[in-house]
Amino acid sequence: MNPLIPVVVTAVLAVLTVTANAIISTTIKFAPDSATVRAELKQIGATVLRRLLDLSMVLSLAYAVFAPGPITGFRVFNIAIGVSALTFAYTASMIMRVLNGFEPLWKAVHQMGELQTQMSDVQRRIVDQLYDEQSRHIAITGKVVDVLAQKASKEPEGT
Repeated sequence: MNPLIPVVVTAVLAVLTVTANAIISTTIKFAPDSATVRAELKQIGATVLRRLLDLSMVLSLAYAVFAPGPITGFRVFNIAIGVSALTFAYTASMIMRVLNGFEPLWKAVHQMGELQTQMSDVQRRIVDQLYDEQSRHIAITGKVVDVLAQKASKEPEGT
């Protein structure tokens, strides 16, 4: 066994610890409330766990491919499962990135729908007010016509 392996492992763990501490501190410092902090820390933890599982699959796959000894059916099966799992993990990650990229678009479409609803309500109120005004003007015009008709009927025809 190489004598530098414990030193390298210790250094990597120290760097990972400092990085995790910095990420957690920054998340807590800039989060608006504790629920957001919990959600973001859960998301960070899930991402780290997913990456560790991916790393373990890669290491297992590399060991299965490069291990000394005869290639057995179990090794081939193990390699096939590892390649399939990594392909699935990568494809799922890409699909989630694409779907998360559409999230701002969905929000914008939702806001446009709300704005259209508000504008329809405003338009309906304006149309109602115009209809009321038009009805009032028609009523006034009808009264004016009645008054003029009465005056015309009272006036002698020769004047």
